[in-house]
Amino acid sequence: PFMLNADGTYQLTMVDRRTVFRVAKKDSDTGALLGNATLVIYDSKLVGGVLVADTDRIVATVVTETGKTTPVYGLLQGHTYFLYEAVAPDTYLRNIDTYTPFTISADGSTEVYSVDKQARVDFRKVDGLNNRIAGATMALIKGDGTAFDPATDVVATWISSDTADHTVVGLLIGQTYTLLETKAPDGYVLAAKGESFQINDYGYVIRVGDPVTTSSTVSIVSLGNTPTQVTFSKRETGAGTAELIGATLTISHTEGGTTVVDESWVSGDSAHRDSAGNPVPHVVTGKLKADGVTEYTFTEVGAPAGYTIAGNLVFRIETDGTVKVKQPDGSFVSAGDNTVIMTDAPTKFKIAKVDATSKAYLSGAV
Repeated sequence: PFMLNADGTYQLTMVDRRTVFRVAKKDSDTGALLGNATLVIYDSKLVGGVLVADTDRIVATVVTETGKTTPVYGLLQGHTYFLYEAVAPDTYLRNIDTYTPFTISADGSTEVYSVDKQARVDFRKVDGLNNRIAGATMALIKGDGTAFDPATDVVATWISSDTADHTVVGLLIGQTYTLLETKAPDGYVLAAKGESFQINDYGYVIRVGDPVTTSSTVSIVSLGNTPTQVTFSKRETGAGTAELIGATLTISHTEGGTTVVDESWVSGDSAHRDSAGNPVPHVVTGKLKADGVTEYTFTEVGAPAGYTIAGNLVFRIETDGTVKVKQPDGSFVSAGDNTVIMTDAPTKFKIAKVDATSKAYLSGAV
C-alpha cells in the first residue's frame, strides 16, 4: 500500500532480488564438497535444433572452496546454461566430456553440483601363470623406483593376497609411480625391478612419458614373481655326472628351534627318470625361501648298498635366487646352475693272508 503526497505525487521504488546460482564440487563417494576445482559456466546455443554449450561465450568462472557452495549472481531466469569442469582437484578425475545443462528456477535460486571420483588403481602380485600370489610385501612409491625417500615418497604399503587385488585411491594424474616388492613370499625370488606407470585424464594406466591424453583401458598394475628353483644331484665320487640310484635324501631347515623337513626323496626312483629311463636329479621349485638368511641342510639319510653315507651339505638361497653352498671355513660359494651336488664313495675293504707269528704277508693263498 502507499498514499499520495499532498501535492498528488508519490515516488515508488521497487527492488528486484538478483538471481543466485550456487555451484560446488562433490566427492562421488562421500558427498563432501571439494575445493580447488575450476568450474566454467557457458552460455547455450542452438545447433540443429538442440541446445548445446556455447564454448565461445564464458558467463562465469568459479574456483570452489572446501565445504562450501559458491554463489554466482545475475543469471537469467528460464535461460539454459552449461556447467563444465576445467580443472579437477588433485587426485580427482575431471569430467572431461561432461557439459551439465541447468536453468535458473522461478524463485531465482538454483544449485548444481559437479561430481568427481578419485583416481584409483588396482594392484596384483602374480606368478608366471598370472595367478595371484599371497604374502608379498608391496610398496607403491612416487618416481621411477631407482631412488626414493621412504619418509616422503612411499604412497602405500600392503601384503599381497591370492584372492583379491589391492586398490590405492587418490593418485595424481600424470605423476610417475612405481610398484615395488620389498619382501618376496616364501618360495619366490624377490622382483629385482618394479613396474612404473602414470595415470591418464580418465584414470587409466599409461606408460611413463606418455601424454595424459593417451587412450587406455588398463586399470590394473601387475608385478610378477619367479619361483625359487634348486637342483639336487646325487653322484658317485669320481664317476662323472651320472646320478647314483637308491640314496634316501632330505632337505631341512631349523625354524623356531624345530627342524622342518622341506623335501625328501630317493635318488633314481621311478619319479626321477627321464623319458629314456635314465636317472635324473631332483628339482625343488617354489618351496624354499630366497631370503639370504635361512640355511638349508642337504642330508643323506640312507646310502645305496655298497656306498658310504656322505656328510651333510649346507646351503642358502640369496634374494636374487642364487644358491650358495657353505664351505668348511664358513664362507658361501655359488653353486653352478643352482645345483647342489652330493657324492658317495664306494665302500672299500682290504684282504690279505699273513703269518700268524711274524705277521708277514703271504702269497699263494686261495
